[in-house]
Amino acid sequence: MFYSADSIPTSELSGEDNSLLNYLVEYLNEINCTGMPLANLEVKIGCPIIVLKNLDAAHRLCNWSREILTRCRNRVLEVELITRLYAGQKVFIFRTSNMPTED
Repeated sequence: MFYSADSIPTSELSGEDNSLLNYLVEYLNEINCTGMPLANLEVKIGCPIIVLKNLDAAHRLCNWSREILTRCRNRVLEVELITRLYAGQKVFIFRTSNMPTED
């Protein structure tokens, strides 16, 4: 099980912690906003994965590329590409930051 949020970043302007931003991790993982990924991702070794965002074009992790999950770690997934010319190539999907804007 991978969770989308485990903390709130500190204020970038002041560089210090803001007591108003101290939320429980459980509360953060219950939030599902439109336009943001779901709060948790449940995966199993051997399951197919489809990338829905351009992560790394140089390593073939682009929109709608297909992979098979081969190994899970705390902040990275190891996958094997199954898309056409690159089938069998192993790549890593690192945890990315998804910060909502004021819009």
